[in-house]
Amino acid sequence: MAFPARCLFTIVEVSARWTCSPTQIVDWAILGEIELVAAFGQVKFGDQIASGLLGVPGTKVRPLFRSFGEAAKKVHIK
Repeated sequence: MAFPARCLFTIVEVSARWTCSPTQIVDWAILGEIELVAAFGQVKFGDQIASGLLGVPGTKVRPLFRSFGEAAKKVHIK
């Protein structure tokens, strides 16, 4: 039996497939052309535990993909 087709890719994988920079991918997300999604493990919110996929605004991850200067090492998304 074959594995199901992949449906989630990293920004770096997409940029390699589309022959563009990771910064362009994030910029397209900022413009609403594509959606960025992140998987997250179990997190406790009060009495509830959540995990799954989370839509991430491109503006929040843009500091990770600077086209010049030093990029941020991590960002915090609330």
